[in-house]
Amino acid sequence: MIQAILLSMRPRQWVKNIVVFVPLVFGLRLLRIDLAISSILVFLTYTAMMGAVYIFNDILDYENDRLHPIKKLRPIASGQLSFRKGWAAVLILALISLFFAFCINVQLGILMIFVIIINWLYSCYLKQVVIVDVVCFSLFYIFRLLAGALVVEVALSHWVIICTGLLAMFVGFGKRRSELVLMQKKANKQRKVLSSYSVPYLDLCLVIMSSAAILTYILYTVSEQAIYYSGNKLYFTVPFVIYGVMRYLFLVIEKNKGEDPIRIFLRDKGMIGTFILWLILFGFFLYG
Repeated sequence: MIQAILLSMRPRQWVKNIVVFVPLVFGLRLLRIDLAISSILVFLTYTAMMGAVYIFNDILDYENDRLHPIKKLRPIASGQLSFRKGWAAVLILALISLFFAFCINVQLGILMIFVIIINWLYSCYLKQVVIVDVVCFSLFYIFRLLAGALVVEVALSHWVIICTGLLAMFVGFGKRRSELVLMQKKANKQRKVLSSYSVPYLDLCLVIMSSAAILTYILYTVSEQAIYYSGNKLYFTVPFVIYGVMRYLFLVIEKNKGEDPIRIFLRDKGMIGTFILWLILFGFFLYG
């Protein structure tokens, strides 16, 4: 049962929660041990909370997941984990995450309650509304940013928030495109909102979001804030961002691998190499 619960919490998706460390890095607080520990605690708390959300989604999407070639193997859909035990896990994980969130920071606890409410609305209704479903997908990443910023006491740059939101929408539209192509005629049965999308429209959305994200990042690198902290050198990292975005577009459109974004970031050598090089160069300019 414990193994089934852990699998339902989708360990591979925990990579998304690394976003809580962004304020620690961008706010030049990385060398503060106390703040680094606080960020780690936020990561663990957010992971527990999202685990409850994932299990809740699996219970609601039980019938639809059984139609999917990959999702049908999830513990709830395959019958390895009963609804009763699934609901118990949702309640326990949610209570644990809220308890630790309030222990870390009262504002963080309030944010967690708000995140749970938005996720509930998304699971029950918003994910069936065209475009709004992707906007919610983007908001979930921004919530991670806010959670990380609250414990390191950093005022998030509007450039960071906008760029994160645009990149998340870019990934979200890529995910919808791959789901639509993979399921084809069964797409609307597996996820009703897919009946409102078409491949040409999603391709256009990908172009718009990718262009906006790249432009926003370029503007950030030449902003007064970036110049003040990095000495007007961050624009050297722009080629890596452009390549990373174009590489992701290639994998989504030509290889149809966008349904599982985390798999791309963990397995594609081009994406991994680009991210590591960008991180090294960015960190050198920012902290050096």
